[in-house]
Amino acid sequence: MKKIIFFILSLSLTITLSYAEDWKATSLIGFEGVKIGAQSKHYRVYLSAKYYEINGYDTANSFGGELQYLINLSENTNFFMGVNAGRMNLKFDSPEGARSFDTPYYGFDLGANFNITDSLGFEAGTRFITLTTENTQQSVTYKLSNMVNMYMSLIFKFTME
Repeated sequence: MKKIIFFILSLSLTITLSYAEDWKATSLIGFEGVKIGAQSKHYRVYLSAKYYEINGYDTANSFGGELQYLINLSENTNFFMGVNAGRMNLKFDSPEGARSFDTPYYGFDLGANFNITDSLGFEAGTRFITLTTENTQQSVTYKLSNMVNMYMSLIFKFTME
């Protein structure tokens, strides 16, 4: 009988480096997120929602999906690589006024999982996201291109057989 693990990832701590032409060339961003999905022996898929706070006043919300391939090193440890895609809503305060816009994103991720118990795990990873969007308001243009998230998460697992 195959075992499928349904899980929720939460309690994420992330440092994000973002590159944006004409806007805060590099920023440290606080991040919180929740994921829910399913995992088999070699794959996992889930939906995710993330909240980013940039310099205390600019924000972004993302909603998307992720598919990962697991390379099992032992019963308690695996490496993963995968792809992600979704939509991100960005809100900025600027001298020209507040701006808000939506953009699709896509990217890939790499990391490692460590099973602490059957129902609790720890994950550390890096997520690369490409936004490639621009927003012009009162002749000032914000161009956003890439984000790199480095994160740690606790994984709560629920098993169905």
